[in-house]
Amino acid sequence: MVVTPDTGTPEDARTVARETLTDLSARLGQAMAPANELDSYTRAHFADSRARIQQALNAQVVQPLGSN
Repeated sequence: MVVTPDTGTPEDARTVARETLTDLSARLGQAMAPANELDSYTRAHFADSRARIQQALNAQVVQPLGSN
């Protein structure tokens, strides 16, 4: 929804989705703090999720063409 929204996706929905991803990334970062002793499997998944979120947030938005 953030990078390639479907035709007709309201701008507000994309805005909320971006904010949700930003919040999730911050929470993952907090969970990965050295004080939290995560196993390597969980740490790897959290790191991968944060990387994917950053890619989505940094990507150029692809606007769908209208049905004209």
